[in-house]
Amino acid sequence: MYLFRLAFKNLWRSPGRNALTTIAVVAGVWMLILGQGFIGGFKENIIRAQVDTVSGHLFAVPSDYPTTGLSHPIDELVEVDADDVAWLDANTRAWTKRTLFTPRVISGADGIRARGIVIDWDKDPTVFDRRTWNVSPEDALDEPGVLLSKGVARLLEVGPGDAVTLEARTHSGQINALRVQVRGVVSVANPMIDNLGIFVDRELGEDLLRLGGKASHVVMMIDDRDATAATKAAIGDRFGDGVDIVTWQEETKELLDLQEIRQRALNFLVLALLAMSGAGIANTVLMAAYERVGEIGTLRAMGMTQRDVLGLFLIEGGLVGVLGSVLGVVLGASMVGYWSVNPIDLSGQMDQIGNNIPVSTFLWTVFEPSVLVRGFFFGVIMATLASVYPARVASNMSPADAVRA
Repeated sequence: MYLFRLAFKNLWRSPGRNALTTIAVVAGVWMLILGQGFIGGFKENIIRAQVDTVSGHLFAVPSDYPTTGLSHPIDELVEVDADDVAWLDANTRAWTKRTLFTPRVISGADGIRARGIVIDWDKDPTVFDRRTWNVSPEDALDEPGVLLSKGVARLLEVGPGDAVTLEARTHSGQINALRVQVRGVVSVANPMIDNLGIFVDRELGEDLLRLGGKASHVVMMIDDRDATAATKAAIGDRFGDGVDIVTWQEETKELLDLQEIRQRALNFLVLALLAMSGAGIANTVLMAAYERVGEIGTLRAMGMTQRDVLGLFLIEGGLVGVLGSVLGVVLGASMVGYWSVNPIDLSGQMDQIGNNIPVSTFLWTVFEPSVLVRGFFFGVIMATLASVYPARVASNMSPADAVRA
């Protein structure tokens, strides 16, 4: 305890220099926690954009259905009979049918090719989370109809109450067209849909596409999103040949692999920052050792051992690490905790750059207590290790030479 009290008092002999060193530790620990929170958040954004707006936890599609681009054929569809309905009700948390198609949306002389999604107006919200949806007007979801994404509405310069023509091929291959009224404009926080998507209720979709009750996608949610392997096998056995079962992990693999590269880059950046913090601590402790040569000689002459001097300087460096780590953890945890509940809305920036990557326009952070613990101990250990060399320099001083100096 004597060494701790002495080390604590010594820290106040150069408060400005020690404060700057502490700030370096705070920055390193804060960067570590915030960076891990954002990296986890980027992963979660990819997963949420896929699960909440596109695929659920897993989905059934016709065999060899295209997984990229704007090609959504409806010549082959999945049929769900009464036995399938009973099985899905019993073995999934929720499920719904969707049909993706590529209509031409026409307003006056203008027309664009869009990504159409036929949905069950009542069942779709049980699978796809609508808390991030932004709909204008607010009552547009009260009744079935047609919703245009904000991108389509902007390109065609139409809004709620305006009429557009939907032109598409039916299930059997004929060209069909319907004049429909736009109920509202929607943003679902997924640029892939927000730029070129439209939602059509199932009754209107049947009139336009002649689906016969079939669908291109049967989307399912289960209790544990990470336990898709067993459910995939069971659903595959249920639907049999001619139907592929795809999980959210398979759909997001490439983007999540990219996140691993970003994770390694961030880890390198944090290590570099903490290395600079360690150099600052080593410099501070070494300067303190040379400034206190006479004092060290007096302490050694009064009976303090080499080990005691070593411990004194290590404790001083460790105290700087503890203080900086605590402040860094508090700062990082408060920011990560806030953004994990109140995500950052990046929809404006996404619109400006014209992004079509299927990631959520809301940026969450992931709050993990284990990261806080690792950040704290990493800061303390780094600060203590940075003090080893200066402490050894101080402890190796000859008492007679130190007093003489």
